[in-house]
Amino acid sequence: GTNRTSFPARLRSGLADLQHNKCFYCGQPLSRRSQIDHFIPWSRYRRDLAQNFVLAHGACNLDKGDMLGAPAHLAHWVKRNRESGADLAARLSRAGFLDDQPAALEVARWAYRQAEATSAQLWVSLKKCAA
Repeated sequence: GTNRTSFPARLRSGLADLQHNKCFYCGQPLSRRSQIDHFIPWSRYRRDLAQNFVLAHGACNLDKGDMLGAPAHLAHWVKRNRESGADLAARLSRAGFLDDQPAALEVARWAYRQAEATSAQLWVSLKKCAA
């Protein structure tokens, strides 16, 4: 849909389990103040696909904002979805989120092609971006 979703607690706990309770971006242990992030930013694609959610530190999420993650983050996201996509989909489908791994991958391809065509900055880490 086009409205941002209020995320249920079980989504947070499911992502924490899949990510071994570590921030998707920096790999450090998560705190209770972790945030659910749309890997492909909501500003670029306004559908809540199960495979697009990651759990991150608030600082990482806020600093990333509506930027795409750097290639290392993209590779991590693709690997996570390839290895745990079915588990993620099962957990999130029960919470009412769409399960469409091929669509999530195609959206990522489209978003990264757009970023390349416009020489957009990609988010690497706190206060660090790259072309």
